[in-house]
Amino acid sequence: MDTTPQFWKNVGDHLFAGAEASPPSFATLVFPLVGDAEIISSYLARTAREDHTVRWRGVWLTDHGIAYAQADYPLQAEDDEDRFSSSWGASGVIAWLRDYSDLTGVDVSAATGGRRVTPEGYVRAVFTDYVFKFRDGTSLNVPLPGANPTAREREAIDRLATEIVKRRYAKDAAK
Repeated sequence: MDTTPQFWKNVGDHLFAGAEASPPSFATLVFPLVGDAEIISSYLARTAREDHTVRWRGVWLTDHGIAYAQADYPLQAEDDEDRFSSSWGASGVIAWLRDYSDLTGVDVSAATGGRRVTPEGYVRAVFTDYVFKFRDGTSLNVPLPGANPTAREREAIDRLATEIVKRRYAKDAAK
């Protein structure tokens, strides 16, 4: 399946974990799920694993629903010229798209204190961990297990959770 220029325009800012860009082949996992839809919110995590792989996982929201993708890649050296090659082979691929109406519950699994940077300086913040439960019995933990999100990623997680809840329950209210 070939990606489109519109897809790259929409997803461009949503394929980074911190300052690190995901492998191009990871983006091709996302395309069948979101197509040319505008990305409303996202959260991406990169986790180095003990088996010398890197696990890329992400959640993307569109008007169509909640998309999730995960793939493991061989650990590449920082100076490896091929590290952004589209020929990277992925293993452990999981990818799905759920309609907002498939969401059956939202649990808060943890809340921890921290600091958030604002234009006025640091302010106290509560960082919340969420569990989104779906009709088929699957669940999605955000932040993604094993990830150690930065304050900026925590803000993305809060935006993501707010949008999921708003879109899920706005559909119910409209009925």
